[in-house]
Amino acid sequence: MKYQPLRKSFLVILSACLLTIAHCQLIYWQQEVNYNIDVSLRDKDNTLAAFEKIEYTNNSPDSLKFIWFHLWPNAYKNENTAFAKQIFREKDGKKKWKDLKDKGWIDSLDFEVDGVKAKTEPDPENIDIVKLLLPSILAPGGKTFR
Repeated sequence: MKYQPLRKSFLVILSACLLTIAHCQLIYWQQEVNYNIDVSLRDKDNTLAAFEKIEYTNNSPDSLKFIWFHLWPNAYKNENTAFAKQIFREKDGKKKWKDLKDKGWIDSLDFEVDGVKAKTEPDPENIDIVKLLLPSILAPGGKTFR
């Protein structure tokens, strides 16, 4: 009978650990994004024209008012992008950046969400990131189309 308090303490600690593990598994989620991209090459001026349809599923427990997009083509526009800043943190980053040929960028964006024109806000620190303001709140489990 001497070990009764220790056994109870062990059971309490074990129960708390199991509840914590179960809780962590319940709150894990990942957004789902599906893309369909239609691109045309314009040989005369070495440009691309593209249309991208995106299906975005909100698997988070939160309602969303906006979605962040990383505009990968803009990552190469100049040395002020999030991508460039990341490269420059590397030991040979300046050389890597200089060796990149034919850097490009996006010169126009037009967002529409579920048939409604949507506004964007640029990230004040990175020209390769944009905030898409949703015309209506996207509830948990909801889908939206672009």
